[in-house]
Amino acid sequence: MNIFALIRKVKSALELITCLLCLTTLTVFAQQKPELVPQTGHSENVNSVAFSPDGKLLASGSYDGTIRLWNRETGEELRVFEAKGEHIKAVAFSPDGKLLAGGSDSSVRVFDVRTGTEKLKSEEQGEVTSIAFSTDGKYLASGSIYRTIVIRSIDSGEEIKKFESPGIVESIALSPNGKYVAGGKRLWDLKTGAEGRNLQGQLVAFSPDGGYIATVDIDNIVRFWNTETGEEIRRFEGHSDNINSVTFSSDGKNLVTGSDDKTIRLQALEC
Repeated sequence: MNIFALIRKVKSALELITCLLCLTTLTVFAQQKPELVPQTGHSENVNSVAFSPDGKLLASGSYDGTIRLWNRETGEELRVFEAKGEHIKAVAFSPDGKLLAGGSDSSVRVFDVRTGTEKLKSEEQGEVTSIAFSTDGKYLASGSIYRTIVIRSIDSGEEIKKFESPGIVESIALSPNGKYVAGGKRLWDLKTGAEGRNLQGQLVAFSPDGGYIATVDIDNIVRFWNTETGEEIRRFEGHSDNINSVTFSSDGKNLVTGSDDKTIRLQALEC
């Protein structure tokens, strides 16, 4: 065998070894890739989910009458909050993450996240569609299909204010500055209870500073308003099907919408 034949054999062997090493590396990499861990504790439809403020916990509410608390990283079920015989429609964490609220077809309940004890239960007239804590965590707002928005004290459970909406309340939001509540196509003054301007949209969200409101109506147009003056500043279009969610980024510079058209749209805001 001459030297050139030997070199060719050695080269072929090296290429084979290199190929085998690459396949081994790819196999190991494939085995190590992250996996999504499905939470399977609920026995009925899951209607609402919410992250804790620190992002470590996930709460889910279901038709099976439970709110379940999960570890976001491991998928471990940490606790089950019972509301037997009820259908949970909405869940929300308090701003400090210590409390978890659930709204159902007949009540609003507030639980202590650490101990699991029920801190508050209020019987409601009609299905609760949406709940939201005030930024100081002292109050809880709930909206229902019976065209009402109720503000309650977390400590006493006392009804502080009740607002009558012209239509079903599908979404509610409390302004970060504590001045307003929005829902059912209306804006109200929380302090005086006075009904403010009409909001053209069932879905509502306040900007982080409370200076602006985003609304979405059945025409799938996102409208951007000045909270104080009621001036419509901008409109955003583009979704081809129902918009189900709208929210601001934490810095207030972007607006995000999710739709049945299977898209998420991010809009830059210039106020």
